[in-house]
Amino acid sequence: MLSAHWIACGWLALRGISAASDDWTNYLRALYWTIQILSTVGYGDLTPVTNAQTLYTMGVMIVGVGVYGYIIGNVASLLANIDPAKAQHLANMERLTAFMNYRNIPPRLQKRLRDYYAYLWEKRMSFDESDIIKKSS
Repeated sequence: MLSAHWIACGWLALRGISAASDDWTNYLRALYWTIQILSTVGYGDLTPVTNAQTLYTMGVMIVGVGVYGYIIGNVASLLANIDPAKAQHLANMERLTAFMNYRNIPPRLQKRLRDYYAYLWEKRMSFDESDIIKKSS
């Protein structure tokens, strides 16, 4: 919110304060513009007029998209790591792929190995249950 406040103040400085409205209305309109640009909605009812306003708007759009992408990436990462067993399986598959590429394993054999590990995952046979029980006791 503090960033949105400062961006709105920058917009007010570039656009100027309308004499037809009071200070609160001018600030509220600038804050509205800021939120709409940062959230990538961009209704277009408040648009830049000068080159400086256009450059400022483009900069704020880039910041908004970057923050939006960062947030979406973090949420996706959190959702992907909810199932630690699946995350471990995917990490093992990545290590297997890297190993097979490093050792120049033929593509047909690579597919068979991936299919084998996918079968183990589907049947939940990739866990050593006795090892897990030993560690928990």
